[in-house]
Amino acid sequence: MLTHMIYYRCGKYMRLLQGDMKEIVMLPQGRYAHLVEANIFGVFVGDAEGHIYEANDAFLDMIGYSREEIVGGSVRWQDLTPPEYREAEIRESQILVETGKGTPWEKWYVRKDGTSFPALVSAVIIDSEKPMAMTFILDITEQKRVEQRMDEFISIASHELRNPITTIRGLLQLAQWRLRTLLQQTTQPLPEITTSTPTVDTSSPPSPTSPTSPTNAALISNLTTVQDLLERAEQQVMMQNRIVGDLLDSTRVQSNRLELHPAPCELVALVKQVVEDQQLNVPQRTITLQLPGVERIDLVVDADRISQVLTNYLTNALKYSPEAQPINVALTIEEQAGEVCVSVIDKGPGLSPLDQARIWERFYRAPDVAPQHGAPPGLGLGLHICRALIEQHGGHVGVTSKQGEGATFWFTLPL
Repeated sequence: MLTHMIYYRCGKYMRLLQGDMKEIVMLPQGRYAHLVEANIFGVFVGDAEGHIYEANDAFLDMIGYSREEIVGGSVRWQDLTPPEYREAEIRESQILVETGKGTPWEKWYVRKDGTSFPALVSAVIIDSEKPMAMTFILDITEQKRVEQRMDEFISIASHELRNPITTIRGLLQLAQWRLRTLLQQTTQPLPEITTSTPTVDTSSPPSPTSPTSPTNAALISNLTTVQDLLERAEQQVMMQNRIVGDLLDSTRVQSNRLELHPAPCELVALVKQVVEDQQLNVPQRTITLQLPGVERIDLVVDADRISQVLTNYLTNALKYSPEAQPINVALTIEEQAGEVCVSVIDKGPGLSPLDQARIWERFYRAPDVAPQHGAPPGLGLGLHICRALIEQHGGHVGVTSKQGEGATFWFTLPL
């Protein structure tokens, strides 16, 4: 939330600079140069080999190196990246080369003294032949502190919300049970009572308490309506419970407190069960399942969490694809890689390369992709949590997509 505000404000500067970056080099006294020299954020110019040719004072202050050390070649820009961010940096560099400009993304930088700091980073190609890029860095240390306090608040609030939600759901289930019992009693015919009185004429109207009486029929109809309303209310409570669960999981991911409970699990049965559950939820949709030529795939995983990931993939595919288009779920074994892959294929609007790179970020929602069928947009937490869960299992997540041709979301688990 706060980060997206920073993205917006910083993005306004970056989009201005990305208009025509060659002006910075050719017109050093121009308005772009004044913006860079104002040291609103750090700026450096570098090539694909890691050489840094120029840097402003703000960037030098951030990393603690002198201009001579940076420009002299003793430090490459890759050296300023912690190991855990190098893979993401390579991915962002590929997008930069392909598109000519990047979108703001988060990483950490390592200072000369060994300490590190979080930054919001974006870049633009200014010379496509070398290639050479200009990179912009905004130190977001203070924003991260605020986010940490917000995460703590969300965690506390989510726990406080979950308790009454659990109570409400329990009361709804109790009300449904009592209503079902009352309906059964109401629809049962009254027991015959043998007396010495004369037999009642069969042509007389039914008793008001008889199941076939107009009064009783109206009562049964009203009770059935109330039962339907209670079931819908329980569905809404379950939806709110999932939202609270996502908020809690999100804060656990941020603080590295996301726990797994691995146990022996048969993956084929798990995938079948999730697909069947979703098919029951949306019987009007077509969900196909492609399985490998084996009866069992035995793993040691947290079955509930793997079900959560596949359910998230499926609900997203159903939400963003046309009702007439089927959703395909595929389970394959990659023997050479020693892993199993679960894929969900849809025929929705697809994702751009930039969206594919950022779709796993916390609170990120593709700006040009809207839910269909009037479904509400999500919080942008589901895929972020999915990635954390699968990576904690030792697997990987990914997406392949082309705009207008749908998307394939997949995850792998080690055998």
